[in-house]
Amino acid sequence: MRTIEPFYMEPSLYYWVREEKSSNAEIDYLIQHNNQCIPIEVKSGRAGKLKSLHLFMAQKEYRIAIRIYSGLPNKTFIVAPVHAGKVAEYTLIDLPFYLAGQIHRYLEEINNESA
Repeated sequence: MRTIEPFYMEPSLYYWVREEKSSNAEIDYLIQHNNQCIPIEVKSGRAGKLKSLHLFMAQKEYRIAIRIYSGLPNKTFIVAPVHAGKVAEYTLIDLPFYLAGQIHRYLEEINNESA
């Protein structure tokens, strides 16, 4: 994640962990983009469950999340049921590993589309 901030800034890395009986969850990275907190999940392949991300998004009610993976760039609106009747509704931006340095640019495009 060093490549998403300017070279002269020391990056601050944050993550999220929820430890409850039989229901642990974690988000790999949290970054700040303007006044938004953006969760980032990193997956080694094209597939991969996003249960922790769905749980986080339902709990925090954020609107945008990013998955970095080995697939093609994509943008999808997610509606995923989470336990206790909660539903996660958010835009998922899929970026291949080689575009990780362009996260802020993609987020700006998403923000401009919704404005």
